[in-house]
Amino acid sequence: MKAFRFRPERVLDWREMERALAASRVETAQTTLARLSAELSTIDAALARGPEAAPTGASLANQAAWRNTLLRHRTAAEQRVSGAQIALRQQQFALLESSRRVKLLEKLKETSLSRWHRDLDRETAAFAAEVHLSRYNRTGGARSSSG
Repeated sequence: MKAFRFRPERVLDWREMERALAASRVETAQTTLARLSAELSTIDAALARGPEAAPTGASLANQAAWRNTLLRHRTAAEQRVSGAQIALRQQQFALLESSRRVKLLEKLKETSLSRWHRDLDRETAAFAAEVHLSRYNRTGGARSSSG
């Protein structure tokens, strides 16, 4: 069975698309983390501020329940922030890996191109030497044997 073979330029294009997608995912993860961090800050501010400046009897009765509810929301928000931080690190790692792959392919392409240029220069030099020798044999070689 014949294996698939793709041109390096095509693979490089795919890898660049993969890198662009990874960068987009990193941006999305950063936005999510910022939103969740803002939510956590809002909860912390509400806890620090307290329920009311001039509490009434009814609000004092509900204050403990209010505080417990906010603490539960804070714990859940901390867990979501922690999950978002992990997701962001994973997406950053994926972006780093895709960037490495793109750089590797670019380096391989550059190496291949320099090898091609080196081979072309070698062939051009060999052809020039051949032409020079053939001209020498036609003109100079005949002169030196008659002289």
